[in-house]
Amino acid sequence: MNESFYCKILCKRTVAAALCIFISCTSISVANYEFVSSFGSFGTSPGQFDDPRGVAVNQHGIIIITESGNDRVQLCDNLGGCTAFGSFGVESGEFDRPRGVAVNSADRIFVADRGNDRIQNCGNTGICTDYGGSGTEVGKFESPRGIAIDGADQMYITDTDNNRIQSCNEMGVCTSFGTLGTSLGQFNSPSGIGVTSSGKLVIADRGNSRIQVCTTQGSCTAFGSLGSGPGQFNDPSGIAINSQDQIIVVDRFNDRVQVCSEQGICTAFGSFGSGPGQFNAPWGVGVDSQDRIIIADLGNDRIQIFADTAGVLINGFSATEETIEEGQSTSLSWTVSNATTCVALDGNDAWRTLTPNAVSGEVEITLDSPGDYTFTLQCTDGNSTVSVQVVVSVTAFVLLEMNAGLNDAWFYPVTDGQGFFITVFPDLGVVTLAWFTYDTVRPDDDAVANLGEAGHRWLTALGVYSGPEAVMDITMTSGGIFDTATEISRRTDGTIILTFSDCNTGTIEYDIPSISQQGIVPIQRIASDNIALCRALADQSP
Repeated sequence: MNESFYCKILCKRTVAAALCIFISCTSISVANYEFVSSFGSFGTSPGQFDDPRGVAVNQHGIIIITESGNDRVQLCDNLGGCTAFGSFGVESGEFDRPRGVAVNSADRIFVADRGNDRIQNCGNTGICTDYGGSGTEVGKFESPRGIAIDGADQMYITDTDNNRIQSCNEMGVCTSFGTLGTSLGQFNSPSGIGVTSSGKLVIADRGNSRIQVCTTQGSCTAFGSLGSGPGQFNDPSGIAINSQDQIIVVDRFNDRVQVCSEQGICTAFGSFGSGPGQFNAPWGVGVDSQDRIIIADLGNDRIQIFADTAGVLINGFSATEETIEEGQSTSLSWTVSNATTCVALDGNDAWRTLTPNAVSGEVEITLDSPGDYTFTLQCTDGNSTVSVQVVVSVTAFVLLEMNAGLNDAWFYPVTDGQGFFITVFPDLGVVTLAWFTYDTVRPDDDAVANLGEAGHRWLTALGVYSGPEAVMDITMTSGGIFDTATEISRRTDGTIILTFSDCNTGTIEYDIPSISQQGIVPIQRIASDNIALCRALADQSP
């Protein structure tokens, strides 16, 4: 393990003034973590932050971040593409300086809503319920800061101003342990919390500058003290536990992250600043399925991601389409570092029989049956093994019900000069079609407008539709003078079967006996303006 020197002047803001303390240089072991990427800047748009606090990662690799400055929750991918929900307020789905965040096995998001003294239980779109409220009784809270969830979906919450830990189920039925103090099992403004694989609770006992490791009944051990050396802390805030049960501690006012064993043997990385791998009063931490460390760099209004440089890293594993219809395909692609071999697990037979390249690759997968398919890529270097999953949802093929969103101009791309006007009348249950032909070069003067000949320009059809299909009579007209009230004769001359496979494609199957012409023409829209309307109306169909 390599060594580096760490020294700085620590300036901690107080209500009255800035308190600055000179801390002498100390030799610190630096953990084998390397900066991977960061995203975010100060602001209110999705992907921007104002005091990011809590961090959690769901089973799909989505990073969930709470913002105390914007009173909201953001859901982000690794590149900083984010959506957000929440605003300031007291109603469910509104927040007042939210802090810790955790995700259960059903991907429900639980937020420690500090200013409202409650826990909110939210879906990904921000529809929330809540429990708690201000008080000292069990099940009530005073400024809750941290939240963690175990494998049985039991929640553990640092009830900060009550100096205790509460264990709650999803309905808010709770038990608690802890009081104010410095003895084991006592706390002073506890903040972050995590759960080990054996069910032990790891708590950032912030005011006591230490980490406590406790059973759920409140029997505790501790390590740490105030300072800047290895295993010492200054305002420890965030806690996360990786797959090796290592304890990740955000050492806030030392502007660094420490990676510790349960016995308190720690290494550190980070320093004060705004460059890659530097921090300004970081607060929250999460780990993903590859044990990458994700930090809410509060003072820099950004998220930073770090990886163990000595271990296997799956840099990316994604599907081009995560929701498809049965019978359709999606492409899975991946990039990997430091691995010797990779295997394909779960998914379908085509994926499981594949031997993935241990550096990068892409494969197209066709899924024929509805359901959710979890594709797992597992890679190893012989010592460590990591895996990442992608979920592809396959929906049953649903016949499109014709609707007014199909009203448009359509064409056959292969044949120049073929166009179609289609109009659906939902109230009447009928559809009309006008098939027109044009030449890019004017035809000869002796060309006549007989059906099927060079001078012919129009063919119209009308019929009743059912679902995605209409059987239509072709109508031929004769007589009449343009813009003059004269008699027009009509006769039926064949049929057209119009079928839509979706809101952008369809087929026209025609049979015109008088000229012995039959065929099938694939069609698509000339413009895409009405596709969204068609899809919206199709979703409302019974």
